[in-house]
Amino acid sequence: MLLLLLGCAPDVYTLVGTLDETDAWIGVAVEGDSALAYVAGGEDTLVTHSRWFTDADLFSTELRDEVNGWTFEASVTESGATGTLLSPEDELFTFELLDTGVLFDAADSGCRDGAVMRPGDGGLELQGVWCDTLGSQEPVIPVTELAMDLELLEVQVETDAGLRAFDMGPVRP
Repeated sequence: MLLLLLGCAPDVYTLVGTLDETDAWIGVAVEGDSALAYVAGGEDTLVTHSRWFTDADLFSTELRDEVNGWTFEASVTESGATGTLLSPEDELFTFELLDTGVLFDAADSGCRDGAVMRPGDGGLELQGVWCDTLGSQEPVIPVTELAMDLELLEVQVETDAGLRAFDMGPVRP
């Protein structure tokens, strides 16, 4: 269940951060009564944690989504979000999202790819995952110089079949 506590906010805003005690990043994009979340696994969590949580049907302040046994819950305002991610094995991960960032997606190789861009110590940073219908997952590498107002993010990924290049766009819930 993704629990959102929202005011009347017609604009899209995206909160980003990390999943505590992991190398996974989280982005939550909100627009009006719709929201979605993406967990972009890092080197250690790429295959296990990377997934989308989305539901365009918000009832009051509660948005519910469970994906393959994973449950995502969050309390969200324009200034921050806190919540949990529960694995199918009942391992509980927590997070607090305080930074504003951008959430990107693309449809490539029959799968929905995602990436989270956030401020880092040396400027903007990106972590994302490419996938295909066979279950392969690989990290994406940005080709475009990172900026908060990107309308198109060019990325590449090294797959078993070779180097792939494709474009990602900012997410609107």
